[in-house]
Amino acid sequence: MTEQHRITIQKTAHYFTIGKASRDIEDFWICCHGYGQLAEHFIRRCEALNDGKTFILAPEGLSRFYTEGLAGKV
Repeated sequence: MTEQHRITIQKTAHYFTIGKASRDIEDFWICCHGYGQLAEHFIRRCEALNDGKTFILAPEGLSRFYTEGLAGKV
C-alpha cells in the first residue's frame, strides 16, 4: 500500500511510500520519477520491490503542469 507524505518548505512537496519504516527494514530505495510524471502513479511501478523488508520512497518534483493546455490531467 502506498502512502502520501508531505514536507513543508516554501512550497508543499509530496512524497509517497511503500512499506513501513522500522528496524526490520533491510533495504531503502529512493525512486525518482521522470519529467511529466507524478510520484503517486510512478511509485506503483516499484510495487514489485515490496517484500516486507524494503522501504520505498518516491519524492515528487515541485513543478506541476497540465499536460493538455490549461486543464485536465496534471
